[in-house]
This record gives sequence, structure tokens and C-alpha cells, in this order.
Amino acid sequence: MRSWAAAAVVGPLLVVGVVGCVDRGEARTLRAQDAITETAVASQGVYALGTSLNREGAVARDAVSESFGRGGEVFLSIDVRSASADSTIGVIWHGPAGVVLHRESRDVPKSAHYVAFSAPTTHWPRGECTAAVVIDGRVVAQLPFTVV
Repeated sequence: MRSWAAAAVVGPLLVVGVVGCVDRGEARTLRAQDAITETAVASQGVYALGTSLNREGAVARDAVSESFGRGGEVFLSIDVRSASADSTIGVIWHGPAGVVLHRESRDVPKSAHYVAFSAPTTHWPRGECTAAVVIDGRVVAQLPFTVV
């Protein structure tokens, strides 16, 4: 059985602990690994939403955002450098009222550094949305964002 650890950056503090469930109201930073170090949780954390990716496949530091315009694209990168096993990772993009707008998943080898997902917002309604991160069939994070 795999164990899941959680880390959250709260101001200048890094909080590490074991997670049994995810609170739907706020983003949680979770990672399938034996331990999380402060180095592994970079300035953006394990998950980053933004408007573009860098060469490594991570959301570019200057592209991090929590709101996205209709007609553009929203990117989600996940730092998987510390994963201890191959995983199936997916994202379910939910619009206002929880309607599924887009979903995708892929097999990710433990040797990967980042896995990135994207979704076009052309036909999405405006409002509060969520990217649900699914690892090996379990929702491990809910990342809120807004389509304006």
C-alpha cells in the first residue's frame, strides 16, 4: 500500500504530515513519496496553475496565476521528482457548479521531473473552477481558480 504525505506552504513555514482526506474548499499540496523536504517544495509548491510552461514542463514562475481569461489555456504542472513509483496521474477540470469541463490522464514514470496538463478555456463559463488532481485513482488535491 502506498503512503501519501502532505506539505503546505503557510507563510514562511513548511508543514508536513500524513493526510487521510482532502478538504474540498482549499488547495492541498500532496505527493506520493516517503518524505518531503523543503527543497522539494519550491517557491511554487508541488502544484502550479499558470498561463505557460517552461522548458522543463513546469508552470513558468512569471506565469503563475489563479485567474484565466476565456479563449486562453490553463496549465497545471505537478512536480513528481520525488515520486517513489510509477503512477497514473490525471486532472479533472470542473467549472462552476462542479460540471466536468475537461479531463485527461497519463502514465508517469518515477523518473519524470514534472507532468503537465492543459485545457483550453474557449467554451468554459465564467466563474469559480477547480482542477482536481487524481493519482492512481484517488483525488489528492483540489486547486481553485477563476475563469474571467
